[in-house]
Amino acid sequence: MSGRKKEIGIIVFSRYNSTRFPGKALVKIEGRELLGHVLDRAKKIGNEFKIVVATSLHEDDDKIERFAISEKVDVYRGSQNNLIERAIECSKKFNFNGFSRICGDRPLFCPDIARELILYHVKHSIQLTTNIKKKTYPRGFTSEVIDVDSLIKVKKKSLLKYDLEHITSYFYRNSEDFKIYNFESPIKDISDLSFTIDYPEDIDKISKIMRNHSGKPIDLTLSEIIKNLKEYS
Repeated sequence: MSGRKKEIGIIVFSRYNSTRFPGKALVKIEGRELLGHVLDRAKKIGNEFKIVVATSLHEDDDKIERFAISEKVDVYRGSQNNLIERAIECSKKFNFNGFSRICGDRPLFCPDIARELILYHVKHSIQLTTNIKKKTYPRGFTSEVIDVDSLIKVKKKSLLKYDLEHITSYFYRNSEDFKIYNFESPIKDISDLSFTIDYPEDIDKISKIMRNHSGKPIDLTLSEIIKNLKEYS
């Protein structure tokens, strides 16, 4: 690891267990696993960025590891509830100095937004590049790029349990201490929309959006997704 150049990575956070929707990571939507849809879109961010699925050491997450390996994607397994620690140790293993955080329950997140944030983050040496400090995008379009050295400093602070489970909450709560840049949506009045998979009933909405497209789900554009979200929300 020490001999390799540090780089920005893409970390997809996924767990099999979910209080609200057990096993949702591998539930099939239009014939493809939820995590599979997320990985399909993550791969569109850019070939220059390594993708890693970060899951926990819990035995249930053996399923996540096996699926990621079948998709030819690297895996890191770490803390079950301390996502800050999991993110830092994953970044150390793969020599990331920063990473794009992708949640495994967002099957239609926008790769173009994620790429734009990564490029801006690198060019301007930002500690947290985001589009949710001021929420102008729907839930499910969240994108964040996090500087690993800054996250290591945050880990040493007196953190709340909530902070350990939500990687960037300390940054936002203490935003005056960090270099943060927020992207706003060019499309207005869409922040109340949502296409995350939180409950089993969310599957139907996402399936309808995918079916209402002549091509593959991976080719759905931002404007098409928004149009359909407005129809099915």
